[in-house]
Amino acid sequence: MRKFIEYNYSELYYAYQGCCFLSLKLSWFKYAEKEQSSEASQKWLSKHFAFLTDHLLDIGEEDWVELIEYGNYEFEELTGANEKILKTVAETDSYTLTNQNVIVLASCLLDMSLDSVSYRLVKETECNEMIERIEGNLGSCLKNVFSAPESEKEGEETIIGILLSPKAKEDEKVAYLQKQQNKIWLDALEQKEVKSLALKCDVIEPTWASIIYYLNNVSNRLQMMCL
Repeated sequence: MRKFIEYNYSELYYAYQGCCFLSLKLSWFKYAEKEQSSEASQKWLSKHFAFLTDHLLDIGEEDWVELIEYGNYEFEELTGANEKILKTVAETDSYTLTNQNVIVLASCLLDMSLDSVSYRLVKETECNEMIERIEGNLGSCLKNVFSAPESEKEGEETIIGILLSPKAKEDEKVAYLQKQQNKIWLDALEQKEVKSLALKCDVIEPTWASIIYYLNNVSNRLQMMCL
């Protein structure tokens, strides 16, 4: 049966259409996948998360959870489904890092109905594995994962986190932070370079202290560059 499952699934479909093919897949994932998982079966299930959610009763929640915990899956398109399964997917990094997938996971973990996501919301999930995944790919997430309107509502902690992150380029930080509705205080930052970047991103509260700092540091430096 292992050799059988390793054939191209589209060819299997035409050879075993309908109930016979469905029974074959269910039998494989229920009885054989855990011990005899193949690259082909892993790739197929990664592309068909809906198959998992459609057959919770046929195979069982605990069996699916166990497969995800010990398998090597990267689900390409998650859907709002069983809470325990989605939490397991988040905790095992078993998903492609896309806007839609992060929205689905954050919605589940926060018990909210979201149509956009931000770094702040990811942090609020308190799912360490998911947070580490996002922070390790922060530059890409700023461009491709976080989305408005939530992405324009970052808080002080996440604004500072973005400014300090070594995983995002300066132009990525500027493009993302310039859209923020919230501001932070200049004295919340310590390093001179970070303060200058924050001013460039326009995320500093406009106080006399921040204006004087800008005139004494950023403005003078820009003038010298133009000479």
